[in-house]
Amino acid sequence: MKRVVAFSGGRGSESLIGSWNKVKHFNLDLIVNPYDDGLSTGRIREYIPGYLGPSDFRKNLVHYLNSSENRFDNYLANAFEARVDSLEEGLLLLKSIDERVVSAFARNQLKVLFSTLQTFRQFEFESLNDFDYRDCALGNLILAGKYLECNSNFQKSVDEISALLSLEMGVHSVSNENDTSLVAITSKNEFLAKENLIVNGLYAGAVTKLGFLKSSEISDDILFNSGIRSTQDLNLIEGRFKNPEPSAGAIQRINSADVLCYLPGTQNSSLFPSYRIAGDAIQSTQAKSKLLILNLTRDHDMANWMRADIIKNALMHMGDPKNEKRSITHVLLNSPSTDSTLLDGPIHDYCSDYGLELILKQTADKSAPAKHSGTIIVETLSLLL
Repeated sequence: MKRVVAFSGGRGSESLIGSWNKVKHFNLDLIVNPYDDGLSTGRIREYIPGYLGPSDFRKNLVHYLNSSENRFDNYLANAFEARVDSLEEGLLLLKSIDERVVSAFARNQLKVLFSTLQTFRQFEFESLNDFDYRDCALGNLILAGKYLECNSNFQKSVDEISALLSLEMGVHSVSNENDTSLVAITSKNEFLAKENLIVNGLYAGAVTKLGFLKSSEISDDILFNSGIRSTQDLNLIEGRFKNPEPSAGAIQRINSADVLCYLPGTQNSSLFPSYRIAGDAIQSTQAKSKLLILNLTRDHDMANWMRADIIKNALMHMGDPKNEKRSITHVLLNSPSTDSTLLDGPIHDYCSDYGLELILKQTADKSAPAKHSGTIIVETLSLLL
């Protein structure tokens, strides 16, 4: 069966997964950026040395479970997304699942989930430092417990939870390098030292540069304090940027893809970082087609961008600014669009200049116009295979 490999954040894959899981015309693998550090994710990364950000991995697992026709899967999806303020609250939530949907197989799944939470509890006990559970997604705690059981192997922990949940798709980290933080510089000389500062959009300029720094450097050196900075400081900061090595699993999937798909989502905090890390693999893959699906609406990190700017910046972060290596071959644009918050811009000119085939379809879901139609995405990918 043909293989589609899709770059995803935590939100933009929902429509694709929901429709794909009903038909499975092709194998599906997701490549996810692990450098989220917002809210409870940031706290859990700080609490467990070397841990990567689990939130977008959790969200993709939940999208799969929600698209299942198995009621127990749907219960688990709700449990993984539930916000808890203590470990006991999470354990009680799992115990409260309706017995009428718990088969013998499901009971074994629950047993493993309980065990991973107990592993996290034991780590907390041995650390002599209480974890701040406030508003923490239960799925993040489960993934953290499995990470501890897997001897601090992040990808193995995701694989084991995926297998436990009987996922028929792959979810792969674009990199497994820890002690790494995503940072940015804006057009107004602002330095954003955390991923959550990039995604919230509460800055005056537009993000112009993305990079990665050692997390330990950021916490130890006042050079990396967020805020408006001098040109000299910003030059010093940019000189310390490093690019994490792509994971072997991500490279293998990209190399074996028949079609690459760049899903919509939060570009600067989720998708562009993955393109930077995997740029060489994107350029060298023998994938027949590489489809970029444009956002329907503006995200906080996009300033005054138009959709054409997504194309231009995606290619820049892939290391192929003129598309000479054919890093993108097709662009899927919602047409006609009625969203005035995100104008198309010179898309036709860009596609002509960069050798891109522009596909015009009504991709917005008729019942939820802010969401893509998963059916249209699956149909488009199937035609490109």
